[in-house]
Amino acid sequence: MFLAKIIYMGAIAYLDTSIFNCPQCNTVYAEASWYAVVLAADIECGNCHSTFNPSEYLTDRIMVEFHLDDMGKVKEIKKVG
Repeated sequence: MFLAKIIYMGAIAYLDTSIFNCPQCNTVYAEASWYAVVLAADIECGNCHSTFNPSEYLTDRIMVEFHLDDMGKVKEIKKVG
């Protein structure tokens, strides 16, 4: 049996992230932009339980960079740009 070890050393992963507020109670959320903006999926606030479309309440959209160790675990997170 052949077992291969995946090498992650120096690997970097990226996530386009949207920041938005609940329009009712102002709770702040961070969500993947593909879900919050591209799909325009409604979100239910975990605090006040109102349902809203986050694309209408965006405060920021950033790219997050994840630096991985040799086991694929996150060792550092950076904002890109």
